[in-house]
Amino acid sequence: MTTTSQTAGVGTPPKLAPPDPAQAKAIKEKIQYYADGLRNGNIATLMKAFRDEAVVCGYIDSESFVQPVSYLYRFVLANQSPAALGQRYECEITEMLAVGNAATVTVSEVNYLGVDYMTTFHLIHLPDAGDGMRPAGWWIVSKLFEGITSTASDRDASV
Repeated sequence: MTTTSQTAGVGTPPKLAPPDPAQAKAIKEKIQYYADGLRNGNIATLMKAFRDEAVVCGYIDSESFVQPVSYLYRFVLANQSPAALGQRYECEITEMLAVGNAATVTVSEVNYLGVDYMTTFHLIHLPDAGDGMRPAGWWIVSKLFEGITSTASDRDASV
């Protein structure tokens, strides 16, 4: 077996670009489920965004996490939500790109329980799972984040 540094007969890969309006609306809906689920501590809402097989990976300050999405659900259940604490939590999409049935979305999250995040989601558009629980549509399959502890004045800001 030999390898070469040149690839013969390989085409040009598709390019990520902003999604069409219908895709963008459906993708934004999933990100909104995520944000609303975190803000209100509502696992049922959060679960509308993620596939069961999704992974959650990243850092909060210097602590690393590589976990299944169920870890995120347990964390949300174990902590009071920003809404219950009267804290301001913001989640804003800063970039959304797609090609075919795959998409990436980057969001800026401010003050989720005292931590600010840069989060990137990978989403895939899937057919109906046939189980009555996961209809056709976009689903988050991975969350990659970097979290930095907020300043005290940010944490104390009210909703």
